[in-house]
Amino acid sequence: MKSDHELTDRQILEKQMEYSRKQARYGKITCVLAGVMALLLLVFTLMVGPALNRAADSIAEVSGQLEELQLQDLELANTLKDIDEFVITSQESVQKATEKLDAVDLEKLNDAIETLRNVIEPLRRLFGE
Repeated sequence: MKSDHELTDRQILEKQMEYSRKQARYGKITCVLAGVMALLLLVFTLMVGPALNRAADSIAEVSGQLEELQLQDLELANTLKDIDEFVITSQESVQKATEKLDAVDLEKLNDAIETLRNVIEPLRRLFGE
């Protein structure tokens, strides 16, 4: 005799069939979900792809502009250095010229000009001017 806990072959077969139906249903659900995910991925790629491409182009353009600005900054720094050297050289030249002017005896220069004027005045009168 069979106890209540023991199942008949028919009951076991029915349970296996029920389990197989559940597996098939879950398999179909999984397949549908995978298809939906693939479709969503495709839509996302088609929608976001061009935007990502534009963003990459913008990044490349900004990168090029940044590189150009860095070169301009370097050129500006070199130009400022050249101007600084020119100012220093000019300052030294002005200082030397000032020292030379300070060395000139203005009293003697005025006397020499007066003497030259005294010599030229009679010559001017002689030639009638």
